[in-house]
Amino acid sequence: MVKDLFNESNRVIKEIINRPSNTFIKNNSSDFAQELEYHNNDLEKYLSFLYSQQKEDRIFASFLSYLEDIFFLASDGVTTGLNNYKTLINRMWDFHGKKHWGCISFNYDTILEQSYLIAGRDISERDFSDLESYLNYNPVILKMHGGINFRYIFKKPLADDDSKIYNNHVLFSKMMSESGKVDDFIQTLRIGDGKPNLHSTLRIIEDGVWKVKSLFNFPLMLIPIHEVVSPENIFFKRLIEHAKEEVSRASLIISIGYNFGDEAFLNTISNLDPIDKEVILVNTRGEALNINEHSAYQRIKNAWPGVNVRIFDGDGFDEFMKALR
Repeated sequence: MVKDLFNESNRVIKEIINRPSNTFIKNNSSDFAQELEYHNNDLEKYLSFLYSQQKEDRIFASFLSYLEDIFFLASDGVTTGLNNYKTLINRMWDFHGKKHWGCISFNYDTILEQSYLIAGRDISERDFSDLESYLNYNPVILKMHGGINFRYIFKKPLADDDSKIYNNHVLFSKMMSESGKVDDFIQTLRIGDGKPNLHSTLRIIEDGVWKVKSLFNFPLMLIPIHEVVSPENIFFKRLIEHAKEEVSRASLIISIGYNFGDEAFLNTISNLDPIDKEVILVNTRGEALNINEHSAYQRIKNAWPGVNVRIFDGDGFDEFMKALR
């Protein structure tokens, strides 16, 4: 839960927030928690606000790095034993067999991918080491907002003088406006690889002279989405088109803990025929079951009025998985 981002009773949070690199976050955690509460504990909305305050680049940069650390450590903790993702994958595999099905995820970690591999149902060479490994297999797995293993690679032009600054705000802006070929700017880490350095140098020869080139390795994660930036990045546009195709083919859509806050995704599915489609909303633990108080229910019904939407009446993902057994 977003409100627990600074809760040191959580093992992952305690380890991450006490790292020397996150001292700034730890020292200001109470202020950040209040700011998040002011933004209704909507992390992306808060980060959008930070992004819009260019003078506060240190906070935006620190938050991005802190979140990366959390997602990397959470991904590193996936066990080979039972977990809800692994159970869900096995159930869906049993239900569908060789028929087409897909997973659309808005998470930044790689827990889903690792659980898929651990389940061992797929005997292909799929390993999620490149974008095609996500798109060209059954099930299709779409990471709509990118993730820690997708990296935006930017090489600072040699023509730029040293006074030109490439901070996190500038890099994020360049990433979001990237309209070239995906293969020209994306790198996919192997599942299990650690967090790379944001900045490194590369020595190259130009006109017989050795020169040092700056290389930036930035997380390809679509974070500020609340009308702050227009995502022109072809990577995210491509995912939207794939999501449109997947939802149009589906008769049953199971949404687990998703609040439907992505306007681009909502606008895409709102144009699809809702006839013979059903959406089941699986809450995060403790979320209201009353449709009048359920934000995800209200958003999807407003955007896609003809679709049949039901709220699973159990308490969270655990209860939903028990109901499938």
